[in-house]
Amino acid sequence: MLQGMNSSPEPLLVAELQPDGTHSSFAYSKAVQRGRLLRLRRRVYVPTEVWVQSQPSQRYQLMIAATSLQLEDPVFCRESALQIHGLPLLDLPAAVHLRAASQATVRTNRQPPVTGRLSPADFWKRAQGNGTAEGLSFSAAPFRGFSTARHAPVRSQKAAPESKEILLDSPAPPNKQPSRMSLHTEPLDFALVDTVPRMDFDAAVVTVDAALRRAAEKHRDKAGRLDETGYRNETRHLQQLAEHVLDSRRKSTYFQHLLHFASPLAESAGESLARTLLHQLGFAQPRLQVWISVDGANYRVDFLWDDAEVVGEFDGWKKYQSADPQQSLKREKIRDDAIRSTGRLVTHFYWEDLMEPGCKRLVRLLTRAGVPRAASPHPLHRV
Repeated sequence: MLQGMNSSPEPLLVAELQPDGTHSSFAYSKAVQRGRLLRLRRRVYVPTEVWVQSQPSQRYQLMIAATSLQLEDPVFCRESALQIHGLPLLDLPAAVHLRAASQATVRTNRQPPVTGRLSPADFWKRAQGNGTAEGLSFSAAPFRGFSTARHAPVRSQKAAPESKEILLDSPAPPNKQPSRMSLHTEPLDFALVDTVPRMDFDAAVVTVDAALRRAAEKHRDKAGRLDETGYRNETRHLQQLAEHVLDSRRKSTYFQHLLHFASPLAESAGESLARTLLHQLGFAQPRLQVWISVDGANYRVDFLWDDAEVVGEFDGWKKYQSADPQQSLKREKIRDDAIRSTGRLVTHFYWEDLMEPGCKRLVRLLTRAGVPRAASPHPLHRV
């Protein structure tokens, strides 16, 4: 019996020997053939409705948990470690990443079919037939799963793995509190240094911004503003760690540039991504999270180009999904009108603008608003 199989967290199911001498793997395999369960890892299953209704990041979290249940005390690394530590990832990893015990055990195992012997299309027909997937549309993406990648040990690695707790949150069944699960992962600082030099610039900045903000949150002044102490110390620590961990000058140089560009003032992945796109599109970098006082009221703006007197606001759609969206729109209009009364122009952009190939609408918005171009943008590329 695999270690930890007696206390599998919901919504995961683990096949094991039953008190009557039978093994639940037989019943679970039958449930897969009926479209009711999916097989994530050997002996580890999940209800179909939970998996297909979950967001991609939730499915990745479930797969991390399934891998921990399948193997004997694995240590997660790279993007998986960053996910476990709660840092945002711009791109969903294609694999669950583990640290190999030795060079001889380095390998990548492809995801076995989560639908057993059935094709995803046939599985979906059976799931719809028994009501498991009723009202849902078929998509092949959830059935691809995630490979398992084991990476070579790093010679300079000295930090011991940490025990971390993750939440297994999912939309089904509704209103159910997420389960908690403990597993082992590499420390956050080491995972950052080992991983972000392998990422594209935009994805790396999203993650590093969040890490620096977490460090800065521990130090605030009397007015509640972020103190530079926390993230300055964290930046120096990461720089020193990189000297021992990274195995090439190119990786070290790229990582140093990332730390120089990153900012703890970015409050979301969207703001971080917007900053990288502004850089790549050749626009001058704005000041972040600036307070503007108007008639005794204070408004904090996401981006401010002082010389051009332009305010930029990144808006995620969640702000308009409150209990009273009309009230949210009203507050936004009052706020924008107040800022515009100071002679500044306010422009809003959204996730769709950041995701559009070439960011054509974003370029038009910023150009029309008069946002200046950078004198000499520094090129940053993944190693």
